[in-house]
Amino acid sequence: MGKKNYVSVEKLIMHLGPRDEYVLHYSELQYYVKLGMVVDEIQKVLSFDQSPWLKPYISLNSNLRKKARNDFERDFFKLMNNSVYGKTMENVRKHIDIKLLPLRNKKDEKSLLNKIRKPSFKYARLLGKDLVGVHMGKSEVTLNKPILVSAAVLGLSKLHMYQFWYDYVKATYGEKVTLCYMDTDSFIYGVETEDICQDMLKNADLFDFNNYSSDYPLVKSLPEDQWLIDENGG
Repeated sequence: MGKKNYVSVEKLIMHLGPRDEYVLHYSELQYYVKLGMVVDEIQKVLSFDQSPWLKPYISLNSNLRKKARNDFERDFFKLMNNSVYGKTMENVRKHIDIKLLPLRNKKDEKSLLNKIRKPSFKYARLLGKDLVGVHMGKSEVTLNKPILVSAAVLGLSKLHMYQFWYDYVKATYGEKVTLCYMDTDSFIYGVETEDICQDMLKNADLFDFNNYSSDYPLVKSLPEDQWLIDENGG
């Protein structure tokens, strides 16, 4: 594949096979059981309080993104929401310290060797003739990120996606629809239908048409808070 370097990364993919030690939100579990999933064993249950405490912030950025006048503003307000989610799932165990050490004499070499001998040493990289960067793991970490929040957000996002797919798309088109691709917040699917616009209008409460041109055969002035949008604007 050319001269590009590719790194192998383990990913969790969608499949209909067995799940072992799978962590999920209770709302997901209820829906999956409704679809026919069989639960063999529940190993642990964690209870917690729920409230829409982030909704004002998320809604603010979402509305500002819709009013954005250029790509920069649209990307900025999207990032403002995404970055919050990213911080809630941050793995502090992967944090590292980078030490910049000179390499001019024997004393400097001894200092470098002392770093290398430490259990927290990861690797070193020569940055010049007499400078080296030493990557050190954390000897102590404070688990101060609300990973329960990110787990709930991810679980509820998947729930919304599956509800849309099974309760609307499959229920509407049956065997005439093919799922080509999906991730946490988007679909690409092929559908055989007489008039996709009329199909969408019949279920207008699911869609946001506000990025469509005014002459497109879909109603432009529908509510702005719906959760599915056609990224290509028709």
